[in-house]
Amino acid sequence: MAHNGKIACHFPAAGNPNHDVYGIKFLPVGGNTSNLLTVDKVYYLSPTDIAAMKAMSSDAERLAYLTSTSPTHRVWELMPSLTAGNQTVVFEYTPSADVSLTSLGIFTDSTDTNTTCNVAIYHESGLVVYKHNADTIDGTETVHDLQGKKHHINGISGVTLKGGLKYYIQYTQETDNNHTTFYPAYYDGTAGNYKVWYHGSVQNKQTVNMANFNKYWGLLDDSSRIFRMEPGDFFIWNGNSNIGMTVGNCYVRSNVATSPGYIFTGVIGDVTSPYYHQFSESDLSDLLDKPFVPDPDNPGSYLKPEFIWYVTDISGFSSGDVLAKTQNVNKQNTTLMDFTTYTQQNPDYYKTAGVLLEIYNGNSPMFYKGNFWNSSGSRIYLGDKFTLKSGYSSKVTSMTPLTSLPSNPQNGEIYFIAAGVISGSYSWTDCCYVYSNGNWTAVVDDWYNYFDLIGISTWLEKRGRNQDLTSETYDSNRISASLRDNTTYPIQTGRKYYLEINGKEV
Repeated sequence: MAHNGKIACHFPAAGNPNHDVYGIKFLPVGGNTSNLLTVDKVYYLSPTDIAAMKAMSSDAERLAYLTSTSPTHRVWELMPSLTAGNQTVVFEYTPSADVSLTSLGIFTDSTDTNTTCNVAIYHESGLVVYKHNADTIDGTETVHDLQGKKHHINGISGVTLKGGLKYYIQYTQETDNNHTTFYPAYYDGTAGNYKVWYHGSVQNKQTVNMANFNKYWGLLDDSSRIFRMEPGDFFIWNGNSNIGMTVGNCYVRSNVATSPGYIFTGVIGDVTSPYYHQFSESDLSDLLDKPFVPDPDNPGSYLKPEFIWYVTDISGFSSGDVLAKTQNVNKQNTTLMDFTTYTQQNPDYYKTAGVLLEIYNGNSPMFYKGNFWNSSGSRIYLGDKFTLKSGYSSKVTSMTPLTSLPSNPQNGEIYFIAAGVISGSYSWTDCCYVYSNGNWTAVVDDWYNYFDLIGISTWLEKRGRNQDLTSETYDSNRISASLRDNTTYPIQTGRKYYLEINGKEV
C-alpha cells in the first residue's frame, strides 16, 4: 500500500534517524498484537474542531464533521498502490462545485518523453469542453509505489467545469493515425468510473464554453419538457425534426416563456405533421379545455395555460408558436354551436337564426362544428364567437319562424320570419329580417353589417416560437456523440485513475 500526505518520524538511535510514515497501526485498550487495527486516515484538528466534536451527540455526527472538507484537515491517508495502465480510456469526473480549470495531469509508468498528446475533456453529452495537444512531462519519480512520470498541462484558462455535471477526461497520445505510447495509471482494487473509449481526431473539434450551463436533461424527444427547464439547462434533441430542432444537436434553454404567471399544458394540433394540420374540432375542444389554475405563489391569482401550437391555418399564428390563453374561455362559459344539426331546406338561414336565438338567451355562441358560409361567401372559422354590432338586438325567441309580423318592432330589432310574410327577394324562404323605420331587410346580404366575429386570436397570446425556447445550439462540430453510446462503450467501474485537477489529486 502507498500513502498520500506526509508524517515524519525520528529515531535518534537508528543509523538513519529520519523516516516517513508508511503505515500506522492502532492497539485498542486491553488488546494485544492480534487486535491491531490499520489506520487509514490522519487528520489535524484545531482546538475549535475538538470542542465542536465534543458537543456532538453521536459518532455518526462526529464522523460526518471529521470527513468534511472544512473545517477538518487531512494530513495523511493510506492509499492503494498505483498500477500501470493498459487501456486507452476516458475517466469520469464530477466536481461538487464549479471548477475554473488551470491545470490537468495524470501519471503513467511510461518513460517516453514525447510531449505530443491528444487530450480532451467532454461533458457526458459529448460536448467537447477542452482540448490540447502538447503537455509537460516531469522527471522519473515514484508515486504510490509506481515508478513513472507525471504528464500535465498548465496555464489553462477560460474553462469552467460545472459543479454536479459529469465529465469524461481523455489524456492519451492515441489518435486516428498514431497508437498511444503511454496509458494512464490507476489504483489497484479501487472502484472508479471510466470508459474504454477515445476520440482520435478530437483536435479537429470546436469547444464549448459551459460557464453558464446548468442542469443536463439528457436525450429529449418531447419538446414539452423544455417548459420545465430553467434558463441555462441543456439537452440533446432526439425527437421529431419537423419542429425546428435537429436530431443530435445540443440545445440550451433560453429565457423565452419562463416568466411567472403561466403553466405549460401540452400541445394543440399534430406534432407529427406540424406544417400540414388544419384547425379541427378536436383542437378547439382541447383549447377550450386548457384550464386556468390557481397560482400557489399568489393567492387569488391564476396561472395562464400555455402550449405549443401545431396548427397551420389560423391567421396571426404559425405552427411551432408558443401560445397562452389570456382569457378564461372554456366550455362552461361558452355556447358551442354545432351547425351539423341544421338540416332544413336552407340551413344557412336557420344557422343565422340559431345564432340569434343564443344571443337572445344571453349566451356567447361559438362556431364549433360543421360549416357556415354567410351569403357573401366569406368563411366563418371554428372558434369564432358571434356578437351583434352596436344598434342591433336579437328578438329571435324560437327556431320556429313567425307567421306574421310583430306588432310593435323597434329599429335594429332582428326577427326570424316565415316565408311569404314579407314580400321581396327572400319571400320564398324562412329568413331573419332587421326592422328599420318601417322597412324589413333580410339578414343575408351584407351579413357582416350586423355581426362581429371574435376569433380565437383575440384571447390568445404569442409567447414565442418553439425554437425560441433555446438560446444556443451546438452541432456535431462540437460533439462526440459516440461517448453517449453506453451499449458499445459501457461505463466500467473497476478502476480509479490517477487524476490531478489544478495541481491536486482528485
